[in-house]
Amino acid sequence: MATQDMREKSLKREAESLWDIPPDSYAAKGCRCCSTASQLVMVAVLGSFQFGFNLSALNTSKAFIILDFGWCKTEEGGHYSDCNTGLVYGSLINTAVFLGACCGCLLGSRLTDFGRRSALIVTHLICTLGCILSAFAEGFPTLLIARLVVGVAVGLFTICVPMFISEVTPSDQRGYYGTWHQLFITIGIFFGTLLGLAFGNAPAGDEVYVLTDFQKFWWRIVLGLPVFISVFGICMLWWVYPFETPHFMVEKKQKARALALLREIYAREDVDEELQKIVRGRYQQKIQRAQQLNVWKALVHPTYRGVILLACLLSIMQQFSGINVLVANSNNLYSSLKLPQNAITGLTVGFTALNVVLTVITVPLVDRLGRRTLLLFSQACMFVAMCIAFVANLVDQHNTAVQWVTVACVYVFIVGFAVGYGPVLWIYLHEIFPPEIKQGAAGLASALNWVATVVIVLPSDFLLKEGFAVFVGICTVALAIIFFITLFFVKETKGLSIEDSPYFKGKSRAISSASGFGAGAAGGDRCYNHVGVTAGAGGPGMSSAPVPLAGKTGDLATGGTEMV
Repeated sequence: MATQDMREKSLKREAESLWDIPPDSYAAKGCRCCSTASQLVMVAVLGSFQFGFNLSALNTSKAFIILDFGWCKTEEGGHYSDCNTGLVYGSLINTAVFLGACCGCLLGSRLTDFGRRSALIVTHLICTLGCILSAFAEGFPTLLIARLVVGVAVGLFTICVPMFISEVTPSDQRGYYGTWHQLFITIGIFFGTLLGLAFGNAPAGDEVYVLTDFQKFWWRIVLGLPVFISVFGICMLWWVYPFETPHFMVEKKQKARALALLREIYAREDVDEELQKIVRGRYQQKIQRAQQLNVWKALVHPTYRGVILLACLLSIMQQFSGINVLVANSNNLYSSLKLPQNAITGLTVGFTALNVVLTVITVPLVDRLGRRTLLLFSQACMFVAMCIAFVANLVDQHNTAVQWVTVACVYVFIVGFAVGYGPVLWIYLHEIFPPEIKQGAAGLASALNWVATVVIVLPSDFLLKEGFAVFVGICTVALAIIFFITLFFVKETKGLSIEDSPYFKGKSRAISSASGFGAGAAGGDRCYNHVGVTAGAGGPGMSSAPVPLAGKTGDLATGGTEMV
């Protein structure tokens, strides 16, 4: 106990001994038509756009890459896109982005220790390298490595962007600005598929297809286009906004610089209270890190085991619902339904556009209706849609009416995901864990989300080749399981602080809650799969990123998958 008191006193003295370094001018050098915070967030969400764009770019391009590289040839020398070699190579380059993202998110928290702005610049450089390699790839090995590199950048963006946004925005507007991350992920996904319209009709997998010179050129443009976005982002961060966040300045004991930037962010002179909040938050985080309980020890502790397993199941089943297959592979999915080739890419663009709209309108529902309610409604909606699609395709997959009923079910599925399972999962993970296990437990659940994405996306080409009903059947079973788990085991957290988690009422915890942990603590639980459709990523593909919301739930200024 004496040792703990000495540690806390030492941390307090350190927090109070900020060096007084003369400030630079932090007046935004860009457009003065909007606030400094808005300008900084707009620069940050270029990374969010890159995240979404790179997850969806292969969706409409993959078949043309298979044809261009000649992975599937007939005896007469013609090319098609549906042989086993093409499926294997196509699946691997598609999954490489998600696998790289899993690695990137594990590196993200360490990279941000060198500076939030610096981390964004490095991530854009990695993205630039991967996209250049993709655009100039001459075969499978080069393209596979290129997509892995791009995936690392995607994973890093899931950490760096939300952290940067949370640290350069006024506390009372953090929830609003936090939604920009997910919004620009969905916008990136939309544009990644929109560019696919230029290819024209999608190839029918087993038919010989002759590529035009434009198609051979265009897929390289699609994969290389993010280079220009990243170069623009680097220029903005290097020359127009050449400073770190106030939180990082406090970590480096640069009090005067932090004060100067806070005045720009809040657009007023009196920001001493905001600076003190940052100092106190840093002090509390250090105490929290010193008292963290190892997640593996927590798993064998009867108090924590149940809630950790519940979180992991919710996270894994989000991806087994099939959401990221839609983001990464919807063109193949529609092809498996034998839909008209001239309609396939248009349908993909349509559901990504729907995702953007739903992202804008969904956010207020989370605090209004509650987490459990939205999860149950969302899962029920997704389950019913998949059930109808499954039964219809078992009866007669080749019937035109059945094909369009299935398309309608896919769109209903997207709506269901967007209004609940996508955004709510990541918010919920921040509300059910006490501070002593939050970092490790939320990190474990998030990592398993990425792993589940790889597991479901990798074989999706083969599952869809066997028939749409096979894929939908797997998703239906997963949704049925998670619906009943949610119905019987998930508890409502609406309006509760993290210390009031319903999972720990009357239970003895390994570490007392009196240690002063803040609800928004956390530095290492930011490995989120943001791709989902919503208020965000954001799990890989269609999962959603954690969305910081203002209110009683605490400051969810997080770093991180939704759908897309």
